[in-house]
Amino acid sequence: YKNEELKQLLATEMPWLQFADVETEDIAKLTSFLDKNQRTYKQQEYWAKIENLQLPSGGFAWFAGMRENTVSTLFILEKVAKLVQVGALDKQMLENQLINKAVSYLDVQILDSYRRSQATKTDKNAVDVNTLHALFVRSCYPSISQSDDLKKANTFFVKQLFSQWKQFPLYEK
Repeated sequence: YKNEELKQLLATEMPWLQFADVETEDIAKLTSFLDKNQRTYKQQEYWAKIENLQLPSGGFAWFAGMRENTVSTLFILEKVAKLVQVGALDKQMLENQLINKAVSYLDVQILDSYRRSQATKTDKNAVDVNTLHALFVRSCYPSISQSDDLKKANTFFVKQLFSQWKQFPLYEK
């Protein structure tokens, strides 16, 4: 079409032409996503970003320059475990040094929660939502050994959960 106005009019009157362009873009994105080399490159790029957020304690910060945060560490560990479970990451990632450090950080958080609950000498609601989440995420890494103190803490919390689970809010159940 040499007449630009006619070309514009036809494009607006024929929406399937617009859909064809969108479909072509979607196919290009899907092809890029399915390309193994592209996936490997992106995986390495994202893994490097995660490594940069890990602090010497093993915990992860939300952003560079911030302190470690238990919630962000739980989030990363849980997502890595799920990605391994669905086959998007190799199982060897669970034995990665970065993951081992993060799980060690998580173990310290669980033990701190255990010590706090022991210091208060109360059985009522001894398992808070963060500890419950930490116990769940820690269970995703059974190949990483646990100290005797951590096993003792796990036993304590599991007993608390069995005896008090009906009292927990729906989210925590």
